Amino acid sequence: MSKQPLFSILIVNYNYGAFLRDCIKSILTQNFDNYELLVIDAASSDNSIDIILEFENSIDWWISEPDSGQSEAFNKGFRMANGDFFLWVNADDILLPGSLSLVSEHLINYPNSNWIAGNTIFFDINGMIINCASGSKWSYFTNGGCFIPVFGPSCIFRRNLLEEVGWFDETLHYSMDTDLWIRFRLFGYKYDRLDSYIWGFRIHNQSKTSSTHSGKKIVKMDLEKKIIKMRYCDDNLLPIRIFCQRILRLFDGSFFISVLNTIRLKGLPIKEYSLKSYRRSSSI
Repeated sequence: MSKQPLFSILIVNYNYGAFLRDCIKSILTQNFDNYELLVIDAASSDNSIDIILEFENSIDWWISEPDSGQSEAFNKGFRMANGDFFLWVNADDILLPGSLSLVSEHLINYPNSNWIAGNTIFFDINGMIINCASGSKWSYFTNGGCFIPVFGPSCIFRRNLLEEVGWFDETLHYSMDTDLWIRFRLFGYKYDRLDSYIWGFRIHNQSKTSSTHSGKKIVKMDLEKKIIKMRYCDDNLLPIRIFCQRILRLFDGSFFISVLNTIRLKGLPIKEYSLKSYRRSSSI
């Protein structure tokens, strides 16, 4: 790929007006402009529509209507998209500064890339950094069975992958990204690990999945994990895969880099994060 790719960025929202402005601005302030922005709102009853209208001139397409959940909204939005590569940003999260230019640079250097996984920074309701998570490169053993160790919105993938493997499973509301990654793998695709933080994940009580980071169980999420396990694999090796993934992170340095950057950045405002505040000395 000798030219900059066109990214289709999807924001799916339902009553996250308190965070939506930050999410949209995190995209509009990227140092890269070859993208389209689509917003799918599920008939929010808060101030979300007012915020969408505030940025309407910078949004390529948006709609507000009831839907069955995030998976249907993903399918609805990406079917309207025109980009070469797709990604989504949850309405309560942010796309970290410089992300699009870094992904574009990677795609120009590695034109055969189909699926890219970035790293994640977690921050709290007040916008203060809590934790930095850097992942490992692809491993055929650890990325097996029902285990794909990536975070959903930190992934960017070529549009034809979604068209080839099928769209998001609209019966799934928590594990639709894991389901999609497994299908990517089954069709022979693997991700490239990008040496950078891409996704800013906001931890707060209203989040659909934030509670899992405090150890709280979500019954429906656990049920969906069982459905995926029955659908694709009886993965008796899952505990071993998870253990090996931890060992891999020790050997390739991603664990120690996560710890080091957490120490360096913890307590700082996520709005002050920049590429200058994060430099990796080695590739993973």
